[in-house]
Amino acid sequence: MFREHFKRLKFSFIRSNKNELAHYKPMLGPFGLRDMKSIPNDWKVRAPDFVGISSPKAGTSWWYSLILDHPQVQENRLNEKELAYFYHYGLDEINQEAISTYRQAFAAPKGSISGEWSPSYLWFPLALENLFKTVPETKILIMLRNPIDRYLSHLNQASIDSKHRFGDNEEMSYLMETFWAYPDSFLQSCLSTQLKKLLSYYDRSQILLLQYEKCKKNTQKEISRTYKFLGIDDSYQPNEQDKLVNKRKYILEDLNSKQRKTLAQYYMDEVDQTVKMFPEIDVNLWEDFIT
Repeated sequence: MFREHFKRLKFSFIRSNKNELAHYKPMLGPFGLRDMKSIPNDWKVRAPDFVGISSPKAGTSWWYSLILDHPQVQENRLNEKELAYFYHYGLDEINQEAISTYRQAFAAPKGSISGEWSPSYLWFPLALENLFKTVPETKILIMLRNPIDRYLSHLNQASIDSKHRFGDNEEMSYLMETFWAYPDSFLQSCLSTQLKKLLSYYDRSQILLLQYEKCKKNTQKEISRTYKFLGIDDSYQPNEQDKLVNKRKYILEDLNSKQRKTLAQYYMDEVDQTVKMFPEIDVNLWEDFIT
């Protein structure tokens, strides 16, 4: 019975999304050379100068737009923020051809840079390992947000998507939200183990950790810090710093104090471990975790 429900959910998802597949193209499989746009002769194809790897619903689309606003930053050759490349290899070791393909997806003229930001690379099984095998020299960007607020935002987006796909079909919506949206949203705020693994691969000097709340509080200071880390002119002031990007209307009720306390207790060790690794995090901006 349970298996049959999921068969129906899968087929319903496919039927309801035939017209949306173009939007999800990076999720349908790894891109190939034929998917890349051509470049001017004086541009150099090279490995990405930066890759953002975390976190969903933490302001990464907004921050990536501010990075792209810089005149020394070029879009990658697929014109996508999220290339989603390392979600597709499962337990198979990434081969040299796949490594070469990814490294050819970035190009820029002298003095400019190019990269991408796929927010779940840090969390997705084995994506981080394949990223390191492919581009061990790249710079890594991470954006973290209060894990409770990030969870709620993630769950809200998943709930909106569920209602869009299944409408008034309460059975399908319940299955989608209970067995995918809720655990996925919940667990993607648990990153300390993966952050520890990241530090075993990449040198600390290659990693810039950004805190969403700091970026909202002092956008120019934090984007200048980002530009400096990326090796471009850090005096540049991007346009429309407060522009809303990928913002969704909340359809979920806000968490009550008891629910926030439950989540804070669950995430407390995650936050403690993360702050030990990245002491630049200002816990005072995450009021749920002030002890």
